[in-house]
Formats: sequence, C-alpha cells, structure tokens
Amino acid sequence: MKSAELVERARAGKPSLADLEGGTFTLTNLGMFGVDQFQAIINAPQAAILAVGRVRERPVAVSGAVVIRPTPEESTCQITGV
Repeated sequence: MKSAELVERARAGKPSLADLEGGTFTLTNLGMFGVDQFQAIINAPQAAILAVGRVRERPVAVSGAVVIRPTPEESTCQITGV
C-alpha cells in the first residue's frame, strides 16, 4: 500500500481496520476539544501511548529571561513492560 493512499483515506475519515492495525505506539490528542489532561488507555499489543492536551500560552524561561510561549499541557505516557 502506498503512503499517499493511506493519507487520503485518513483525511477522508475512512481508514480500514487493516490501516489501523499493527502499530507499536499511539499518539492521542484531545486538545482540540479544550481538554487539558486525560488518561489514555493503551491497547495491546502496542508498546506505549502518549496523551496530549491543549496548547496554551504561558510564561517559560528562555536564556534567563521569562517569555510567553505556546506550550502543551502536561501529558501522560504509559509504557508496557518490554
């Protein structure tokens, strides 16, 4: 299968079950719904999952100065025993 075909089906919201099987790592994002933090559930046989919340502007230190930068909310990462 070509990557372009997979991308086309994903963008159309019509991936097949075969397109979604065989992964080892999942990245899940609920930030677009205004969710700050959440606990993602890992699906076997995947090795890990990363949950990402929304991005907000907040003060951060850069080279000794405090500046405002977009940063994601704290995320959770679960890793199965390997």
